[in-house]
Amino acid sequence: MTEALTERSWWVAGRPSSYSSALEKPWKAAIAETVPPTAGETPERGVSLEFVLDDAAQAAGNEPDLDNMLEPLLSAFVNGLGWFSRRRPNIELIAATKCHGPAPGCQITLVDSLPSEMQWGKDRDFFHDVFPGPLPISATDSPLADWVAGHGGGMIAGGPVGVHLGFGDAALNLGDIATGRVKSVLDGLWPLLGGNAQAPDDGRIGSLVLEKKAKEVPAGGVLIRVAPLESRSATVPPSVAPVSDVSDVAPPPRPSRRRVSKIFVPTAAPEDWKPLLGDPEKHWRRGYSAWALAHSWEAADGFPSEVIAAFAASGIEPFRRLELLLAIPERTVPLPPGGARPSQTDLFVLAKDGRGELVAIAVEGKVSEPFGPTVAEWKRESSPGKETRLRFLCEQLYLDEDDVASVRYQLLHRTVSAIIEAERFSAPSAVMFVHSFSQSDESFDDFAAFAKLVGAEVDVGALVPATKIPGDFYLGWARGEERFLW
Repeated sequence: MTEALTERSWWVAGRPSSYSSALEKPWKAAIAETVPPTAGETPERGVSLEFVLDDAAQAAGNEPDLDNMLEPLLSAFVNGLGWFSRRRPNIELIAATKCHGPAPGCQITLVDSLPSEMQWGKDRDFFHDVFPGPLPISATDSPLADWVAGHGGGMIAGGPVGVHLGFGDAALNLGDIATGRVKSVLDGLWPLLGGNAQAPDDGRIGSLVLEKKAKEVPAGGVLIRVAPLESRSATVPPSVAPVSDVSDVAPPPRPSRRRVSKIFVPTAAPEDWKPLLGDPEKHWRRGYSAWALAHSWEAADGFPSEVIAAFAASGIEPFRRLELLLAIPERTVPLPPGGARPSQTDLFVLAKDGRGELVAIAVEGKVSEPFGPTVAEWKRESSPGKETRLRFLCEQLYLDEDDVASVRYQLLHRTVSAIIEAERFSAPSAVMFVHSFSQSDESFDDFAAFAKLVGAEVDVGALVPATKIPGDFYLGWARGEERFLW
């Protein structure tokens, strides 16, 4: 690997990776090896990323999308190495390109303004307009796509395209590219790029500009510019040798000892839940939450009555007619940066509301056990992985790390799991729901304290919106029937 080309620019040699691919771990290791860590503030407004891909990926038909390559890089560069004070919301500008060349890698440059080579005149725009908002929360959130289809001239002709998104909201997290509003806006451009709402052809994007505080754009809106691009080859530092094989970069990470399948087998009885537990012999006991949750939900024809009552008490009309589509016990949800351990949701439920829209619900079963250690207790044996994980969780929940020391750590990652699953299933609404079988509502105070931080005033037997989390996100608590404990 070469030394930095300038004080604030680094060439990282290796194969750029998308999130959750076999090359993610060695690619992030290459970034950490090349770019120096920092503990101070980053005075520059943003970052320019020039990805160079080899021809092998293109020929094999598995070339990573430009937006999908941002997540691993930002995870390593910001969360891991400390640039932008380890907070992705501090980034005001991201300018990314991808091209092909003999030596794959990425040029990372800190910038104050958009690089001149990524600027183009309005005369080149195939589409140029301001969407007034609100921003979509998923790829299937149709108002943006409908608006684009009504304001454009159809699909842009084949070939690579440049996309420039200027957001009016100064608080928008541009770095939340895996699950946030930026991803949903890109997915909503499918009438221009091709594909459909479930599978937009965003692999065509060869140049991507993301900025916030855009002039003359309303706070909830976005300026959208799309223009055709010419294919180009990369110019890389001459001392960088081509990478001929994956083994030249680093070996792929070892597979997890516990393979997580995407194939699910229906249950016939509560006992079918037992093998799915992390420690079946310890947790599968009468009087424990795993036992009570399984028996309660297996006995119900759909939702348990107290859960239905809580949704009905929300006052949200579509939630009065909720249909359970599927329920997956002990659902593991990978959390993108830092640490290999996923969040294991006691029960993930996918439902359909009265509008026909999907609702993703992460159900946490409780009796007398707490929501794990507090964040301060969890951090006592600190590690880079824990620091990265906590920053990611706080960014997802729009919380300041200084405010969560007394919060139970489990509440953070269970709540983020609900958000991630909602994005995965393109569900407009997400819920983190506690189904407690404690007749005295043990640990409710901890739940209420966390809820207050995200803008929710919770009560037993109720479902309420968390107003500080963008989109339709809710927190709820229901008291289960005591008979299911025994």
